[in-house]
Amino acid sequence: MNFTPEWAPNIHPLLVHFPIVIYIGAIFFDLISQFLKEQRWLRWSSVYFYTLSAFAAVVTFISGKNAADSVIIPAMANPVLSEHADLALMTMWYFGVYSVLRLFLFFKQLDRNTWVSVILLLIGGGGMFLLFETAEHGGQLVYEHGVGVKALEQSFKNQPVDEKVESGLSLQPDGSWRWKAGDDARSVLNDFKMVPADVPGLVIHTDESGGIAVGADGQELVLFSGPALSSVQADLRIDPDHFEGTIYLIHHYQSNGTFDYFGIAGNSFVLGRIENGRNKIYDSGKKAVNGWITMRVVGDGRHFRGYVNTKLVAHGHDSELPAGPVGLYVNGTGTAVISDLIVTSLRKETKEAKDDHNH
Repeated sequence: MNFTPEWAPNIHPLLVHFPIVIYIGAIFFDLISQFLKEQRWLRWSSVYFYTLSAFAAVVTFISGKNAADSVIIPAMANPVLSEHADLALMTMWYFGVYSVLRLFLFFKQLDRNTWVSVILLLIGGGGMFLLFETAEHGGQLVYEHGVGVKALEQSFKNQPVDEKVESGLSLQPDGSWRWKAGDDARSVLNDFKMVPADVPGLVIHTDESGGIAVGADGQELVLFSGPALSSVQADLRIDPDHFEGTIYLIHHYQSNGTFDYFGIAGNSFVLGRIENGRNKIYDSGKKAVNGWITMRVVGDGRHFRGYVNTKLVAHGHDSELPAGPVGLYVNGTGTAVISDLIVTSLRKETKEAKDDHNH
């Protein structure tokens, strides 16, 4: 039996109110008990509600994580989502640790001391601040960016491909950029910087499908462009059917030995990081699509997500690499056909980052 209403994309909207109401109830009983100390049931009620709010926070956090993985996230909503997730994690831990402390002091009857009870109430107020900030970011996701709103998600899915965009590379003032395949395949070498600069097995030619076929005959090849970005969403339209090996959509590129990525490795989609030449895989999913697909990667702070045709495939967390450009990593045989690469800067970059054009 499905307990989620048809209008709700997941169960998270139904659960978010529970930790809020329960924690407010805990604060209320805690405050009243400061004036009616002889009423032991008030202290017991506040501790009970603090404990219950901790359990509610855990359940809500898990449902929120699942919710974020199941809805379409507009580009500029990603920073808000990252902050909302970080705040929710802090709130959950705060509630958990604080409830254990309150239980311990209650059963030891140490919270009957006036100064101890006042300090505990003030500490509890810190939880209210975290709760407010978490809820505010959650509301911003829904009411400002439309995350989880079915009508808006449907419009994202049905958004037509803009065929009127001119071919080549176009850079926006905020550091965002777009590349579109044209009739001259070799123009790729003008729009992108290639590392290494000379690849004997390089293959670049126009494809009858309207894209540009790229390969390196089993050699490692990196193509990147645009300024260094610290927070980014990149969308690549690609047909990998005639390619065998590894092809990544990369970001935060530092060198051929250090970058973040999402892409195809054999028969799987993988999300991870190459750091000092070592491959660290965060998450993966089976490759079950053929022909033209859109691969999307999001790198914002310590949050990393990989999508295929708007569906989340992989999700991971790690420390943040320094700002770096976006590009393509190829290592295999055959050719992959690419037609569009759209890079969106998710946060304001420094002037130095904007001026750092690596092409």
